[in-house]
Amino acid sequence: MNLKTDEETITLFEIARDFLVKYFSYELSKAEKQTELFYNMKLYDDDDYHQVMSYIVAAMIHFFTEIGGSKSEYKKWLIESGYHNAPEEAKAYFREKYFD
Repeated sequence: MNLKTDEETITLFEIARDFLVKYFSYELSKAEKQTELFYNMKLYDDDDYHQVMSYIVAAMIHFFTEIGGSKSEYKKWLIESGYHNAPEEAKAYFREKYFD
């Protein structure tokens, strides 16, 4: 992926890309494209992404790039869709890859 940011943020987004494949049924190439597209939309600051786990970032990518939702609709969608709680295996994967 080609993101112009620090190494920790790149790692966070690489994990989010992996979650798009696993939990949102994206092909890897599409996941990479949508991840780069979302990051370059600059909807949030890098610090905001680090406050939520990569699973939530994956949900954000899906919502804003695939669904075409707005910031005002995001939180409601996140809860109603059930994506507000990351699966335990996603949390474990994040810890393994991010803190490695």
